[in-house]
Amino acid sequence: MSVEFESEEQLNQYSSRKIFGAPETPAMIRGLKKMGVKEAYAHHTLIGIIIACVVLSIFIFVYFVIGIRSTPDANPEVIRQMELDRVRMNTSNE
Repeated sequence: MSVEFESEEQLNQYSSRKIFGAPETPAMIRGLKKMGVKEAYAHHTLIGIIIACVVLSIFIFVYFVIGIRSTPDANPEVIRQMELDRVRMNTSNE
């Protein structure tokens, strides 16, 4: 029993970009190159954009979903009002 692997040339002919007729260079890289940016700098720019989007997404998730926010000053009147509201909510639910 013999195992044969496809050659590198055969693997490249099944690339999704070749099957769908799309160019090998991504559209954003081509757009930056048309504006006069070197290809290496264009790659670095896109990596920077990706990192910024990930950091922004993490910030939004932590701030809005998890709710880690700075607590307001502990005003005794506000705390007392919050406790009264909580008691009213509990008694109204029963």
